[in-house]
Amino acid sequence: MASIRQMSRGRWQAIVRRKGHRPQIQTFDAQQDAKQWARQIETEIDRAVFVDRGPSERVTIQELADRYTREVVPKKKSSGSIQRTLRFACRHFGT
Repeated sequence: MASIRQMSRGRWQAIVRRKGHRPQIQTFDAQQDAKQWARQIETEIDRAVFVDRGPSERVTIQELADRYTREVVPKKKSSGSIQRTLRFACRHFGT
């Protein structure tokens, strides 16, 4: 069963704890959103289709662009234009 609690400034935090899984925590503006997210995570764990999204949610655009520039761009013919596009995207979206 998930725990839903109200945080300061009116936000809601959902915490799903299941044996054998890392606790899943997410914060929402609406209580209904927190309940819906918790239900979804619990269902995925019960059906054994849950994939921990924590590490992928912490990756920044800058990190993705750097890795792509290192691993993929050198193999492309149009590497110059790709690098310019990535630099623009990083400036636009920030870190």
